[in-house]
Amino acid sequence: EAREGQGPRIVPRLDTVLTWTEDARGALRKDSGWIYELSPGLRVSSTRDRFVGLFDAQWRNVGHARDGGRGQSFGVLRGAGELEAARDVLFLDFCAGIYRDNRSPFAWRAGDDSLNVASDDEVRGWSLGSRLQFRLGGAAQGAIRYRSSWLDSNLDGFSGQRQQLWGGRLGDRGASRHTGWNLEYARYDTDYDSAGETFRRDLGRVTVFLDLARQFHLRVTAGHESYDNGVAGGRDEGAFGGGGFDWHPTPRTTISLLAERRVFGGGYDFRFSHRTRRALWEISGVRDIASSADSSSVYQNPVFLSHFNSPGLAARFPDPVQREQVVRLLLGYAPGGEIVTNEHYRDQTWRAGAVFIGLRNSLALSGQRSRRRLLSLTGFAGCDSFAGSDWIDTDSATLAFSRRLAPRALLGATITRSRSQGGGDLDTWRTSASLGVNTRLGPQIQAGLTYRHRRADPELSEGDYAENSLSANLGLSF
Repeated sequence: EAREGQGPRIVPRLDTVLTWTEDARGALRKDSGWIYELSPGLRVSSTRDRFVGLFDAQWRNVGHARDGGRGQSFGVLRGAGELEAARDVLFLDFCAGIYRDNRSPFAWRAGDDSLNVASDDEVRGWSLGSRLQFRLGGAAQGAIRYRSSWLDSNLDGFSGQRQQLWGGRLGDRGASRHTGWNLEYARYDTDYDSAGETFRRDLGRVTVFLDLARQFHLRVTAGHESYDNGVAGGRDEGAFGGGGFDWHPTPRTTISLLAERRVFGGGYDFRFSHRTRRALWEISGVRDIASSADSSSVYQNPVFLSHFNSPGLAARFPDPVQREQVVRLLLGYAPGGEIVTNEHYRDQTWRAGAVFIGLRNSLALSGQRSRRRLLSLTGFAGCDSFAGSDWIDTDSATLAFSRRLAPRALLGATITRSRSQGGGDLDTWRTSASLGVNTRLGPQIQAGLTYRHRRADPELSEGDYAENSLSANLGLSF
């Protein structure tokens, strides 16, 4: 489907924003004032031919009307893509992200706050990978994969990480009339700038498929996994097994489940998706080992990319930034829900989302519940998300509405409510709401006016935090 979309497109742009806010200094003791921004950027996108992806770079220049010495200039980058270097054989992929926002789930400032431009909150991550596909014996299909990822941050005490993934698979879904098989192996090696040790994780799995009906397939799995669990050199390993199914009751509906008894406990991966002409539904749940290096960007999630690059959403939301927000709502990604840590952890996350698209009105609802528990201890006494707690629980819900006022004008409203908890009485409630109007003044000019309200109640803070702001933006593309 992606190759039927739009070919490579390069769009230089210039964004200007003027904001009045009650909290110009970004502190609990607020001081109102004006903040202005002048940010040139470049966007490269493609949804067909041999390249599918998005590359969006921007140089943000943020200034304060009352305090010129507090100005900031820095780069922002996000992007992911795949290049088919050799037809149906060799694929190259990349993912990159540089951004500044709060990554602590317990701080009073939200992670999706565009006014939070402190250099201490900068996070940088990128990855390069390759995949070689092949056939064996005419029926079996296989692939060999390698990916190298880097993650770094200006957070105090955070150690830069490099993760290398080696993996492969070989299988034949049609080995016989009603059976198939698949073999897979993956090895993750994570190195830290502040230590000479390597955190290693291995997983091998054998899967047997049983086709009970044309739309219903059973899966039975068995495998072995191992992973390092701390600075003392400990290692957990053992065999595991499980099963699941893939069900396609209609051409537009998919339900899949894999449940296994893993070394760290019960693991699972559940997916439900359903689409109609005017609605999209998505529910997912996962319980597995995770780390910041392999989950620092939604652009590394194939489910996210499949929706983001779909021709239907691309036609409805041609602006990649707006389309990313829609897909995040659909998949239930909480604003600022990602964390940054040097540790590996057990991640149990459920997401649900629905988007209803009418002729003039659109409505999106989403929710997320995450339960994260430490699995490893690197020994770094940094200020990452797990500082002071070995567990993090986050719940959030978002409601978004948009109405097309005119062919070129759109009204949008969003409200998000979240709660994050951790050990040591860590407990933060957040509320974020916005109301805005955006319009196109011409083929290459767009403008908007947005009101935002943010409130936070950190348990261990000096007091509650509340902020109101009003922003006017003008964007030019060339």
